Amino acid sequence: MEIALSLVLNTTLLLSICILFNLFYQKLNAQRIYYRILGGVILGLAGIALVSIAIHLPNGAIFDTRSILLCVSGLFYGAVPTTIAALIIAVYRMSLGGPGVVMGVAVTLASAGIGITWRAIYKEPEKMRNIEFYILGVVTHAIMMLCMLLLPRQDILPTMSTLIIPFLAIYPLGTLAMCRIITYERKSLRTERLLNESEVRFQMVCEQAPIGIIVERADAVTFVNTAFANMLGMTKDQIANTSWKTYTHPDDLDMDHTLFKSMLCGEIDRYDLVKRYIHSNGEYVRVHL
Repeated sequence: MEIALSLVLNTTLLLSICILFNLFYQKLNAQRIYYRILGGVILGLAGIALVSIAIHLPNGAIFDTRSILLCVSGLFYGAVPTTIAALIIAVYRMSLGGPGVVMGVAVTLASAGIGITWRAIYKEPEKMRNIEFYILGVVTHAIMMLCMLLLPRQDILPTMSTLIIPFLAIYPLGTLAMCRIITYERKSLRTERLLNESEVRFQMVCEQAPIGIIVERADAVTFVNTAFANMLGMTKDQIANTSWKTYTHPDDLDMDHTLFKSMLCGEIDRYDLVKRYIHSNGEYVRVHL
């Protein structure tokens, strides 16, 4: 029970690291090699943090969630950052020594290799199904169990019997959870980028339109194009800081206000009105609204 609880706590720390790192990494241009190298160094330091709170068995073997970190990194981030992270973690594990050092290094390199191989098979990991993420976790940690054969002979069976059920029950679920978090954040970031691009296109089209366009929301101006500003002889900032009622002819204000209020209340979805605006030089500008 104590081992299972420690594995859960180690997995929880891993997921927290995953959320923070993925938000940071996705904001960068990950195609640039120096950002990928930086990402690998950060992942390596995260792996060291996981090893530092690892489960220490009486025989000196060390177990933690670096295998999840590296296989998922290989799947989503590719060979460069994952290889760098694996080497950093492997060197740190060798520096700790102990009877499980060979196994620890083997698990580190194997987990990274499985993730990178999985990425070569699934070109777009965001489109993978949950069962495929789960299978990745099962395969990675089945190989991790095989790596226990590298322990001293007298420690192999006791270690396997102690850890096989917690490992195969918790680690694949941790792999699935980490993959789902990264997939969700990537899709959210992609949606945000698409919305930003759509907004830029909208502003370009409206700005180049030959007719005046103004967008308001709850009496707050969110967009004014050049044609509208020229029609009133005002700057865009002046219009944005001025209520439309101030440059509407007084005789047209009541009708315009009534129709506008009805539209805001949902009583109508549009209205059509010929009205007069007041130019900055005092002249009246007749418009079709």
